[in-house]
Amino acid sequence: MVSFLIDLDIKTIEKRLQANYYTDKDTFAKDVLRMFSNAKIYNLPETIYVKAANELEEFITPYLNSLKDDQTRSNERAASAEKAPQKGLGVKKRIKKDK
Repeated sequence: MVSFLIDLDIKTIEKRLQANYYTDKDTFAKDVLRMFSNAKIYNLPETIYVKAANELEEFITPYLNSLKDDQTRSNERAASAEKAPQKGLGVKKRIKKDK
């Protein structure tokens, strides 16, 4: 697997939030996780940067997972609404026929 490093830090994520860059929660969560990954790749393990990235990642991961769960539930509701039979369509036709 080929992986390309994307320079991403908290300021970039903040700017993207302000510019409405994120169209869904999953993209935001991936950027946050990429930021942690970059900190671990670009810095030595014993540095404060990696230690801080590990602590923050451990703290924020449950929140990011809940964002993904919210997105999944929203997608499931939308898909369910599309599949659900539309109630009442036949009733109006029958009423007009009976008149």
